[in-house]
Amino acid sequence: MFDKIIAKLALSAVLATFIGVPLASWYYDSVYLPESELVADFARLDANGDSKLTPDEFDSPKLDQDGDGALSLDEFRDGTKVFTFYWSAKKGLSLKPINGMNYWYKGSDQLNEIKVREGDRVVFRHISADVHHGFAFPAFGIPDPDQVDETGLLYIRPGDITKVEFIADRPGSFEFNCTIMCGVKEIHENMRAKLIVMPAGADGNLTQVSLPEVDASATAGLIRSTGEAFDFESLRGHVWVASFFFSTCPSSCLTMNQQIAKLQKTFQEQDVKFVSITCDPQTDTPEILKLYAESLQADESNWIFLTGDLKKIVEIGNETFMVPVGKKTHSTHLILVDRQGMVRNTYKALDADQITGLRKEIVEVLLEEK
Repeated sequence: MFDKIIAKLALSAVLATFIGVPLASWYYDSVYLPESELVADFARLDANGDSKLTPDEFDSPKLDQDGDGALSLDEFRDGTKVFTFYWSAKKGLSLKPINGMNYWYKGSDQLNEIKVREGDRVVFRHISADVHHGFAFPAFGIPDPDQVDETGLLYIRPGDITKVEFIADRPGSFEFNCTIMCGVKEIHENMRAKLIVMPAGADGNLTQVSLPEVDASATAGLIRSTGEAFDFESLRGHVWVASFFFSTCPSSCLTMNQQIAKLQKTFQEQDVKFVSITCDPQTDTPEILKLYAESLQADESNWIFLTGDLKKIVEIGNETFMVPVGKKTHSTHLILVDRQGMVRNTYKALDADQITGLRKEIVEVLLEEK
């Protein structure tokens, strides 16, 4: 008799584990969260960014702008582009629902880019599938320093829908990312994507916007590890590769700079310079950067380490190179600039195939006429 009771309890536990838990998880992640807010008749871009969905195809949420819980129809304008992102420390970033306990959905479609047009009002809804995540999109002033706590982070908390709103007021390619190391490094490094802002009159199929020219006047005021003043005009006529880091980062920054050290050896006889800019200038004084450069056996004649005012550094990252940069927050992309000061391409420093591509393009750019 007792054995039968144990067997029934065991069967119930198995059913609860393999059916009940996934079912509850699926309902919470795919049904409850997306439908837990008032919705209204607003258009949204589809995942490819080239067509509008009708209200019947997607429930576009609204922001409670005054925080009182009363959502009125005029709080969002018609045509607002609303994207819902799912963040997972195990599966990365996706536009499709992800849940760490959902046994029925093993993978996710890794998000690379979304597209809007210049002038669009954009809302990002962030949902965590597991742990706390952080969100940064410095190119559009997110997070606003006046709206975060002393950590300076905008949290994506499990069970909440974290919303941000902004105007895509300029064309370009802008990266956003998770700012908290929430899982294994390989997954965390992929928890980023690009917002492509197409010119207002651009064709809907446009997938790339021309990268910018480095404006030397906007980058004056930086200081080398040698203590000398520096601006990008001194690089005119040279091929160079820019990156952002901070010296106390024990993981991705170190790996990225080890890759740069290899590139420096590869091109040591060529007219190629490397420029590494700290995003923690309070710690990374010229003296600290000099010690850091020595630890990498960097040749400072063609590998330049820079510090300066944090506000200026953030501006350089977001507006000059169009990659996310904040205090101790940065992209791990390497940015290739030609002799005319034009940004030619960006490459993921932690991706071996992309590093190979960078080497090839450096050779191609070197062969171009000065």
